[in-house]
Amino acid sequence: MSIEAVSYLAPSQPIGTEVKSAATGVSGDFSTWLNQHVDGLNQQLLESDNQLRSLAMGKTENLHQVMLSLEQTKISFELALQVRNKLLDAYQDIMRMQI
Repeated sequence: MSIEAVSYLAPSQPIGTEVKSAATGVSGDFSTWLNQHVDGLNQQLLESDNQLRSLAMGKTENLHQVMLSLEQTKISFELALQVRNKLLDAYQDIMRMQI
């Protein structure tokens, strides 16, 4: 039994470019990122709903794929909810700070 070495995967972008873009403070980056992820979550919810409807109508026979899609959507939604809660907590902490 031979074990192959794990090859190093180089990042698609140099690490310094991420830091530079964050340091310049370009407005709209976070909101664009957030909108993309919320849209992606919405799309995932719609796809899971369509799969569930087709299963209920008898058009889909692959129950495992539908259940896997539903669980992935549930976990993604819970993650988004926890991120929202952390952002609200951070905002409330900032608002309570005395200047």
